[in-house]
Amino acid sequence: MKKVNVFVDVEQKLLGAAKRLRLGSVEALVRLRGRDCHRFLGSSDGVDYAQAGTKKFQIIERFDGFASEPAMRIDSLPGTVLRLFGFDAWQQESLTVLVGEVRSNHIIGEGAR
Repeated sequence: MKKVNVFVDVEQKLLGAAKRLRLGSVEALVRLRGRDCHRFLGSSDGVDYAQAGTKKFQIIERFDGFASEPAMRIDSLPGTVLRLFGFDAWQQESLTVLVGEVRSNHIIGEGAR
């Protein structure tokens, strides 16, 4: 199976409003590790900002890379951009629940493509 690149936004997803780890953040990252996912942390404020949060909470090793969130994408197959899945982290009680659903439905489960 091809590895899936999963990008997580740092603000309000990994870190809550008080700049603390959201409930279930570390557990969610653990569920995404392994042979089926690459984990990336991004921020519209840039790579340094994204990395600063992980260093503060000593979870930098939980990520495979860091990136600024793109405002646009240029691609030889632009239709692939439209197939990206987006998930609202606030629609679930915790990131652990959200990651469980994403893994089951889109990465390793029946809904995976």
